[in-house]
Amino acid sequence: MVFSKLWTVTIDNNLSFRERVALGQFSYVDPDITEDHFPIGSGGKIDMQVKFFQPRRLVFFSQVIVKMKKKEKSLIGIEELFAIAARYPEVSMIVALGAVWRFKLNERRCCAVPCVYQVDGHRELGLQRFHCPPKNRRWDPDWRFPFIHRIVKVTKVIIKPKVESIEPPQGAQADEISL
Repeated sequence: MVFSKLWTVTIDNNLSFRERVALGQFSYVDPDITEDHFPIGSGGKIDMQVKFFQPRRLVFFSQVIVKMKKKEKSLIGIEELFAIAARYPEVSMIVALGAVWRFKLNERRCCAVPCVYQVDGHRELGLQRFHCPPKNRRWDPDWRFPFIHRIVKVTKVIIKPKVESIEPPQGAQADEISL
């Protein structure tokens, strides 16, 4: 995998969910991207540095998750995705694997993660939906997976909601990719 330079972002927890979405200047926002599905913190600001890693080839979802856990990296949530989208409008093909919405569809357990991508030159905030556990979900080399490199500064106390995560399927291997 290829790592990018450090990107500095500020999460402003004084902004509402709707205000954060608006700052991204998206042409389209998936109607399921709501505060009910993706709760956010309130009060204060967090300055942080993030890095992107990008596979050089097709990778399985479980490979990315296992490798990041092994390296003790924190994948970004929706708050960080909003901050990246607002600060860097030229960046797309970003997946927030640290923000997971779980739901049922026809009695099947499903998950969705928010992502920023381009369609016909228009920047969109959408969801990648898949069955849980996502053992067969693949990502092509165009996608970037941001992770938190370092917290630089925290202003005021932050009240963070419980964040869901996706566990890789039992027996998932990460040694097929390198970070």
